[in-house]
Amino acid sequence: KPEGELTRIRADLVCEKNLAREKAWIIFDNTLPSDVIKNYLSQITIDGAQATNGTNCRVVIYLNGALVMPFYNKGILTGYDGEQYSGEAIEYRVGTYSNLSKNANRIRSFRLKRGYMATLASGKDGSGYSRVYVADHKDIEIPVLPKALYGRISSITVKKWQYVSKKGWCSTTSNSAIATECKKMRATWFYTWSADRSSTYDTEYIPIRQHIYWPSISQIAGHTDATACLSFNEPEHSEQHTDCACGGVISEWTACTHTPDFQSTGMRIGSPAPTDASWLTNYINNCNNMAYRCDFVVIHAYWGTNEAANAQSWYNQLKSIYNNTKRPIWI
Repeated sequence: KPEGELTRIRADLVCEKNLAREKAWIIFDNTLPSDVIKNYLSQITIDGAQATNGTNCRVVIYLNGALVMPFYNKGILTGYDGEQYSGEAIEYRVGTYSNLSKNANRIRSFRLKRGYMATLASGKDGSGYSRVYVADHKDIEIPVLPKALYGRISSITVKKWQYVSKKGWCSTTSNSAIATECKKMRATWFYTWSADRSSTYDTEYIPIRQHIYWPSISQIAGHTDATACLSFNEPEHSEQHTDCACGGVISEWTACTHTPDFQSTGMRIGSPAPTDASWLTNYINNCNNMAYRCDFVVIHAYWGTNEAANAQSWYNQLKSIYNNTKRPIWI
């Protein structure tokens, strides 16, 4: 296929394929990544060498299927100390660079390869102003960084991107039970009201900071395969926080002041998950005023027939939340 195009195949039709270029991808529709690794990867080569997950390719979640993506041992994000990709090139692979040291405050343009996510921050350990870039289906090229990051980047996190579907699953059962439940539901991500599990070949685990002080940020940051994290669970419900040191209800302003804590993870930051849409609006307004990063908003929608009698009612309420927050929504 021409560069940039994708090849889709049914798993039962897979035959020997050689991926000769880094940008050549194979997508398996309706086939779990674990099944691709077990049953089909042996029939694929990368530049003539046997495809091996984690060595010369990645087998990742791709909606309700899987994606085989070649990779090579070189820079994923390349920063330049001049505009328009000029000057000295500085390469970064997957990982967290909490202090760029001699390269701090130098980058003025960059390129990010598709299949990866990068979080750029003006301060050390992800502090200060930060922004997330996701190169999902094509490389990202930024010839001139925005003013807040132009020559001001002091820390970088590069992560592998996961092409999860919208459907997720929440449970506190055993790991094997969750795997079975996700497979039945065709859910490709899950959370457990904690940070106590791990991602699998078939699902991305999303850690949550359930309360103000638990789980710890370091425990959340330890999930290097996670691209996103969630904030406080139902902050305006005192019964959710009586067994911790939060003091019951967590106000919109208090939650806002803790938002920068999440930046050291290098993940996309989700808002707390209230049931009250007005709480969410106030929280986002506070974050906007403080220039704190919140990448998506979360709402717990206990909407019965009185609040949302039909699909149009659901749409209207969700559209109102979006209009008031201007963020993607996780329900």
